Amino acid sequence: MKYILFIVVLVLLCACDEKSVESYARSHEWDHYEITGYRFFACSKEDFYQTGFIATKNGKSFTGTVCKGLLWRGSTLRLDG
Repeated sequence: MKYILFIVVLVLLCACDEKSVESYARSHEWDHYEITGYRFFACSKEDFYQTGFIATKNGKSFTGTVCKGLLWRGSTLRLDG
C-alpha cells in the first residue's frame, strides 16, 4: 500500500509542465508568474499535465492552468473566471 501511495504522489508531482507555463509567459509578455502546481480537474481527460499558475500583466493579477497531453499534442491555456 505504501508503494502505491508513493507512486501516485510521484506521478502527481511530476505531472506539471513548467516549460509550457514559461513559454506562455514569454509569448504573452507577463510581468511575473508563479507556478502553483498540479490542478485537479482543470483540464480535459485527455490532458496529463495540468499546471496551475498565478501571473500579473500590466498590474493585473490572474490565475489559470496550462493543459497538455503526453505526446504530440500542443498545450492549452485556460484562464480562471
